[in-house]
Amino acid sequence: GEVCAIVVQLVVRHLAKVEVASSSLVCRSQMAPESKTPEPSFYAGEDVNVKDSLREFKKIRTITTAAMLIAIAVILSFLTITVSEFLKIGLSFLPKELMAALFGPFIGMAGGGITDVIQYAIKPTGPYFFGWTFNAMLIGFVYGLFLYKKPVQIWRVFAANGVELLVNIFLTTWYLTILYGSSYMAIFPLRAVKNLIQYPINVILFYTLWMIVDRQHLFKEKS
Repeated sequence: GEVCAIVVQLVVRHLAKVEVASSSLVCRSQMAPESKTPEPSFYAGEDVNVKDSLREFKKIRTITTAAMLIAIAVILSFLTITVSEFLKIGLSFLPKELMAALFGPFIGMAGGGITDVIQYAIKPTGPYFFGWTFNAMLIGFVYGLFLYKKPVQIWRVFAANGVELLVNIFLTTWYLTILYGSSYMAIFPLRAVKNLIQYPINVILFYTLWMIVDRQHLFKEKS
């Protein structure tokens, strides 16, 4: 709960600064109006093409907010509890998944990959392995597909996190056998139990954060 509140407070402060910095651009666009089809509101719930996520790359607000969420994710990654080489518990997934929900699969994919590379550059743990970056990009893309411009519904979070669960249990375990030479079945039970226990907890944490952001109306399009 405290982590969710801190993330939301940082986002609110950041957006206030972005609004001031972009006010002159808005005024200019209002002085020379163009006949454009209005974009759907953030949580409109209608079918949205994934190409909308590509358009997010053109928005200053998107890039600056994504950069802030990446920074938060990197900071939270340093607070990760390392139980063993095969078992880690942390909260850095929250800002990364929020970024995918806010800005779509492509921003989520890019942000996940950038976050992983930055984390390794600042605090490397063994040799660099692209598998971790690939997982981060894949999960960001999946969260964007399930949550981007969709209504806040817990089943969507369960579905997106369910894909992440499968990735962590099967794909990540396979990576660990490659890196450390351990038997797949030797570490699979421990990782499966850990991820299955953490699955509902992660869902509740992110769903709570998503609801708070939605109720704050931080990312709804202004008419």
